[in-house]
Amino acid sequence: MLFVTDFADQAVVLPLAVAIALSLWLAGWGRGALAWCAAIAATFAAVGALKLAVFAFGAPPVLPDLRSPSGHTAAAALVYGGLAALLAAQARWRARTLAIAALCAATIGAT
Repeated sequence: MLFVTDFADQAVVLPLAVAIALSLWLAGWGRGALAWCAAIAATFAAVGALKLAVFAFGAPPVLPDLRSPSGHTAAAALVYGGLAALLAAQARWRARTLAIAALCAATIGAT
């Protein structure tokens, strides 16, 4: 089951994030593309800062078993959740698509 985490590797997630940004830009939604890029940068920066904090100060008391925040889970939730939100433009598919994206992120986090 560990192969599932490969779907959140940077070699997969970053090209997908760039493709989504380009798609938004080419569709004429420049502000959406900029917001998407800002969300990607902010998420990766937050995970990096949390990893440094855990390395420097240790795990927080509420999560004593935490060794390092999961960049794979954050990347999967952001990119696949964002892709699902774009694909769920039709109301009849929205709940199903978002549920599948949440399940994918949870599965990657569990692995």
